[in-house]
This record gives sequence, C-alpha cells and structure tokens, in this order.
Amino acid sequence: MTKSAFTAEVTIDGRITLPAALCERLGLRAGDHVTLMADGADIHVEKADNGASEGAAQKSTFDKWYGYLSHEEKTSDEIFEELRGRKIGELP
Repeated sequence: MTKSAFTAEVTIDGRITLPAALCERLGLRAGDHVTLMADGADIHVEKADNGASEGAAQKSTFDKWYGYLSHEEKTSDEIFEELRGRKIGELP
C-alpha cells in the first residue's frame, strides 16, 4: 500500500477528526472504531476488528447488566428505594 499523509487537528480534550479521505481509504463509517498503534514517534491507524459481523447491532456498555436482578421479586422502584435505605413514598 502506498504511503499518504493526512493532517488532523487535536482539540483541547485530545480528540481528532479523521480526514474524509482517510476514512474512505480505511473503509470507515460513522460508529466504527479504530485502533491506534504507537511505534516510536509514529502512529498507525487501522480499522478495529470488533468481532461483529457487518450490519450487526452495536452492544451497549450496559448490555452485560441486562437482567442482572431478574431473580428479585421486587419492582425496580422497590429495589432503588431499598438501596437508598427508605420505603416507597418516604421522603428523603
């Protein structure tokens, strides 16, 4: 593959926007992830392999917790009030 140079600005919070030409070259679309690899002073960017097939729905960070309290025979309101140390309807 031929080498090309692309320029991107780093924002105050450390974010960069990849140039459209680079995204096109790497086959990146909105929502895709990239892997940044540091090799001395050089940084290499490649499309991350997230293990999902094309078109698969992205998993939420919270998906692993879905159904975690399903064994409880209480409503979510009852669980939260218990965690807060009060009964339902009781003012803080």
